Amino acid sequence: MEASKEDVAVQASLAKLHRSCGSSVSREEVGATFGLAHLLTAQWPERIPVRCLA
Repeated sequence: MEASKEDVAVQASLAKLHRSCGSSVSREEVGATFGLAHLLTAQWPERIPVRCLA
């Protein structure tokens, strides 16, 4: 079974996030990438740490 366009987009977004392991990404980037902008309010930190399991 082939991955759908949506699956491919999510996989690419997760891969990009994985490349940021050990650093941080902007709140706006996470919100826009994963459709969470309405949830990531100013109460969230400007930069969100990316922690990956070894």
